[in-house]
Amino acid sequence: MGSSDGIKNVYGQRLVPSMFANPALNVKGFGMGISRGNDIDSNGHNDLAVGAYKSGHVFVIPTKSVIDFRTALESNMTSITSNDNILNLRYCIDFKARSEESNIESVDFMFELTMDYRVKGSKLYTENVTVFREKTLCKTLDINLEQSLADVLPFTFILNTQPSDKVFAEGKSRTERSIPYSHGCGTDNICQTQILIDVYSDTKDIILGSTKSVSVNVNAENVGEPGYQCKLYMEVPKELELSQQRKCTLENSTYICPFVSRLNVSAEKQINFDVHEIDPTTLEFDISFEIKCLGENIENKDLVKFNIIVQNNPYIEGKSDPEDFEYNDESPEEGESEVILHHMFTLGNFGPSPIKTDVYLLIPQLQINKEDVFQLVEAKGILEGTQISCIPGNITDNSDNTDNVNLEENSSTNRTASMNCFGQNNCLKLFCEGDYLDSSSATAKYSLKVKTSTKLLANFLMELPDNKNILAYTTSAFVYNGTRVEGHATTLLLSLHATRVPLWVYVVSGVVGILLLCLLVFIFYKCHFFDRRYKEKMNGERLMDQNIEMVQENPNSEPTKEQDEESPKGDI
Repeated sequence: MGSSDGIKNVYGQRLVPSMFANPALNVKGFGMGISRGNDIDSNGHNDLAVGAYKSGHVFVIPTKSVIDFRTALESNMTSITSNDNILNLRYCIDFKARSEESNIESVDFMFELTMDYRVKGSKLYTENVTVFREKTLCKTLDINLEQSLADVLPFTFILNTQPSDKVFAEGKSRTERSIPYSHGCGTDNICQTQILIDVYSDTKDIILGSTKSVSVNVNAENVGEPGYQCKLYMEVPKELELSQQRKCTLENSTYICPFVSRLNVSAEKQINFDVHEIDPTTLEFDISFEIKCLGENIENKDLVKFNIIVQNNPYIEGKSDPEDFEYNDESPEEGESEVILHHMFTLGNFGPSPIKTDVYLLIPQLQINKEDVFQLVEAKGILEGTQISCIPGNITDNSDNTDNVNLEENSSTNRTASMNCFGQNNCLKLFCEGDYLDSSSATAKYSLKVKTSTKLLANFLMELPDNKNILAYTTSAFVYNGTRVEGHATTLLLSLHATRVPLWVYVVSGVVGILLLCLLVFIFYKCHFFDRRYKEKMNGERLMDQNIEMVQENPNSEPTKEQDEESPKGDI
């Protein structure tokens, strides 16, 4: 095929023998000969003959009639109101042949009418009709409408027309008809609403970790023309999520939800939100509300604010390993041994809100003769498997001093010296910056390892007055949560050196012992503890028994003078 634009290299229609003949004919040479156009069936269009000279076949290909058709879809109403129950629809069709010499008189058409979803009964109507040449065919349908119209969008009806495949048909196969809904908003049928919106919530404060949901009441009052298909637009922060989203859509951070289908005077609705994880540094956030209806809307917005409240109750527990250490310092110059003091701290939270694990560690420092008595070996923390680094915060001058050694009162009897960071003492300050502790069951762990030696300890304690031989070494950890929350770990370092007892103590002890012994002897004497009458009494008992035996053997005999004298008087 060619045109003023040149010869086309793509065919418009392809003809092959299999379209017209049985494959068993074994057609060869198809298309080598083509006849000129002749109208052999008198339909006003030329037909075609194609030869296959190698196999001796000729194929006659008649052309279909070409028609132009028109369709129309009309209604007896220009608009629909809430009082209308029946709508009349009328569809029409006609056609004419493209060629005046065509002998076609009628064509079959199939109609398919798709109803609006607010129509009662079936939503699809189909019919097959025969249309005669240059005669218009029309059909009228009575359509029942829903009584209660919640949706006031225009009613839409779609007519699809399908002609018979016996002709080539040109025309509009799809016809659409929209019938607007009468809003009662003036002659232009465009409602101009003026909605006053008021939102409030009984929940003013959101407690981190405790508040799981919030509710917002939305009150709308319309002082303008009626509002239809009103929607609620809510711009919500990422920390909140709408509880019921089934009929709502989310665009960026704005939820769009149906509010009411018709707003004449006023309406009220409660909206519920779920509270998700909130950044503890957030102080407040708000939700913006706006109502839009069909037509023109005067801007109406309102918002509700929520304060973010943090409620937590942190604690720090400290323990030491070992809790006490004993060493002998009688001859520190002969040798020394290193001592590693391991102090551990646990940060937890009894409150619902998360707490920042920014912890300060305090380690008492001391130098004797330009040598550190206590040396920091390790300082680290861990939170739910994540390492927390601890870096020096503020290190004071490590000159020779004992300012951070507190000597207890009654020094003549108390042999314990305390070394801590409770006052303005010389201490190493470390800062451990961590993440938030979210769960009350989770804890953050901190570890301190401090090294000292028995020689340094012995030399240090010898310089203290009143023969102190016990050092209470205490490290501290604290966190700021409005107030300072502290924890401490203490190790007792005990020196086992011998202590001389003064001579007067021995003298006094001996004198007191002698006096006590004399007193006991005097008391026993007064109680006749030293009397020996028990032996005489036992001898008298024995002689009496002998006399009784002799009398029983010689009843007429009298006791001898010796026996009579030996018998105790008054014992029988």
